[in-house]
Amino acid sequence: MPGFLSDKIPDAFENILTGFQQFCSQCQEKYLQVLLEDFGSAEAPFGTSSQVLYFLKSIPGLQACLDTGNFEFFGEDLKSAYARLRGRIALVHCKDHTRSFRPGSECEFHTLDGQPLYSAAAGDGFLPLESVVKQLIADGYQGDFSLEHFGTPDMLGDILRSAENISRWIQEVKVGSSRSFL
Repeated sequence: MPGFLSDKIPDAFENILTGFQQFCSQCQEKYLQVLLEDFGSAEAPFGTSSQVLYFLKSIPGLQACLDTGNFEFFGEDLKSAYARLRGRIALVHCKDHTRSFRPGSECEFHTLDGQPLYSAAAGDGFLPLESVVKQLIADGYQGDFSLEHFGTPDMLGDILRSAENISRWIQEVKVGSSRSFL
């Protein structure tokens, strides 16, 4: 993570961008791939797809780690975020949310406008994960999918359901036609 914005640090954004450019350049010399994940925090200068895209365009070789659940923090539509980052994604963190409290939940996040976000298995929440995963595969994405569940009351159950859903969506595209899912 390249850093966070702070009112106490003058030129924080420029410092973050310059430092990250230098870091990525050094990594590229060592044949290391650097990914930037959209991050759900008001202090992150790389939380929306437009912000991530700015970094991607400013730093040669940098690619995106698409975290499907973090755009919701800013009220950004996941399908629109994917469309903006299409072709620049090297890893996908599959995270889904529900607005309903799940008994036993350990974590509750809130969007910038105060809406609660609770962890859900991929496909059990309100995010359009199925259509985005299917579109990724139809677009030729061959990278990995990781599962991300924070504070879920049923970690194993959610992981198993997520893996089952994602595997099924990938197979449905691979055996079907390559059409638009968004």
